[in-house]
Amino acid sequence: MKVIDCNTGLELREGMSFDNVDGHIEVLKVYPGLFKASIDLKINGKKCKNTPLIVRWTHPSFFFQHIAFLPS
Repeated sequence: MKVIDCNTGLELREGMSFDNVDGHIEVLKVYPGLFKASIDLKINGKKCKNTPLIVRWTHPSFFFQHIAFLPS
């Protein structure tokens, strides 16, 4: 499963750090699922557990790929 940040378009991986409109974000853990997924993040030093992701199979740019989007 690919995890994409909606704001920057970056493909996210565990342990990755990046900046977007919410501030400095660190990806701690991704919990993939077939139709639901979640992610643990650290946003500006504060942990956010089980943030839901938007899962798509029919997105025009990633047709028939398992994609999850991190809303921002």
